Amino acid sequence: KRVGSDIEVPLDLKVSEAILGASKEIETPQGAKKLKIPAGVGSGTKLRLKALGFESPQNKERGDLYAVVQISVPKKLSAKQKELVQELQESGL
Repeated sequence: KRVGSDIEVPLDLKVSEAILGASKEIETPQGAKKLKIPAGVGSGTKLRLKALGFESPQNKERGDLYAVVQISVPKKLSAKQKELVQELQESGL
């Protein structure tokens, strides 16, 4: 989505990627760029890639690209995954 000379793109993350951090490739107008996602990132967080948006016609400066975090919660879990999540819950996470 374009916001002036900035761009906002959705960034889908698994729960484990949001908790532990990850590295993802993001498509930009200048090609694919690697984005480091910090551990503990929350849904709705905007991660900024400076000067990777559109060029402003007024001053020729580039806007920024914002990757907006969306955490995907699985609808179905295997028995092992459910057990691991229950252990996390019991540990206070």
